Amino acid sequence: MDRLDAGAGDSRKDALQKVEVFFERARELLDPSLVESVFKLLTK
Repeated sequence: MDRLDAGAGDSRKDALQKVEVFFERARELLDPSLVESVFKLLTK
């Protein structure tokens, strides 16, 4: 793996982390089962 791949992996990891935080908040505000099914659709 060269440095460009590592950099892309880092930004992807950051984006995934933001998505996870978003979905944690959404679970608190919305019906958890609804949020869970949307999350599964997006992460297939």
